[in-house]
Amino acid sequence: MSGLIPIIGLAVCACNNHPKVLEAITPQATAAPSSTNDSLLNDDNCIRTQAVPILDRAVFPKATFRVLKDSITGIESVELDGGDRLEIKNWGCEYYCLTFKITTNRFQHDTTDLPFWLDKAVEWMGMVRPGILSDAPLDVAKTGFDCLKKYRDTCVANNFRNLKDEIACNDNEMREFFTFDRVGKQSDGANVVELTFAMGPL
Repeated sequence: MSGLIPIIGLAVCACNNHPKVLEAITPQATAAPSSTNDSLLNDDNCIRTQAVPILDRAVFPKATFRVLKDSITGIESVELDGGDRLEIKNWGCEYYCLTFKITTNRFQHDTTDLPFWLDKAVEWMGMVRPGILSDAPLDVAKTGFDCLKKYRDTCVANNFRNLKDEIACNDNEMREFFTFDRVGKQSDGANVVELTFAMGPL
């Protein structure tokens, strides 16, 4: 992810009906997909097992998947309709995490306009969700998407603060939440949007 410009800080939406914003677990909780050397990924006592694909090949037949050298993290890639590129990083240890990275040339829009990009993130996840396997360990297709959409519908008209804040999707002991991680531009001019869905502690 070298070449991404720094992200200008944004603000947390303060909405009366908004899911509770929780304190971040660790700085690594929203690490960039290219980062594979943090303690969450290299823990010999990691609770979770090796990552497996979450995309249905009947829906995304050209999707590719590879396991990284830590033997836990997996990277799944596929080209979406319209030429956008999706990369899913399946990672974590105490927490089960899926980071969705979308690279696009279709929207040459200001990267500091986060409500715009949050709205696009909902559109992208709406395209992807029919192709997520029903037995995926993390319910992104239903719980995660509904949580993201509710956050967008409730707060998109307000100012944002603090990228990477945890947006709670339930109040269970096994928490599910998402973070809107970054919006940036690559050296080739393509825009990149990242968001992470997570569950834990396992």
